[in-house]
Amino acid sequence: MADFEFEIRGGDELLKGFKRVWNALSPNMRRAMERSTIIIQKKVREQLSLAGKAARRSKASQRAFRKQFGRGGYVPNPTKHLRVQTGTLRRSIQREVRGEGLDIEGKVGPGGLAKEYATIHEFGGTAGRAKIPARPYMAPAFKDSKLSVLKEIEKAVTGAVGEF
Repeated sequence: MADFEFEIRGGDELLKGFKRVWNALSPNMRRAMERSTIIIQKKVREQLSLAGKAARRSKASQRAFRKQFGRGGYVPNPTKHLRVQTGTLRRSIQREVRGEGLDIEGKVGPGGLAKEYATIHEFGGTAGRAKIPARPYMAPAFKDSKLSVLKEIEKAVTGAVGEF
């Protein structure tokens, strides 16, 4: 059996290039995460706003709303979606980005006293004697935001690589 030998030349320059890309990618990813959390936060608040508007409409008005927005868009159904009354939950939706380098974490969700209230509406459950059905608003917002978030990450990576 024959032995194969090979040599890599320019390894130091290659590592320096990777380090430059890494250093450029870090702030770009931070910006992408900031933008992504803003996109998701807006989408969650939009979900809650649409659900609240639909819940307050008459049956005829709801049919007209569905007819107008029903093709491919989000159509709130007041029997399946959270009925917004005061807007406290919508206002409680916060975003946070933390971490350094490429170890960055973004969070979007209800804060403060609204957390327990938000969780029971998102997943359903029992509050006292009342059984509350699941009326998700976070999961659909994340799903609707997926392409926009991926585009932000793509911009961050191509921006970092494009600098060289």
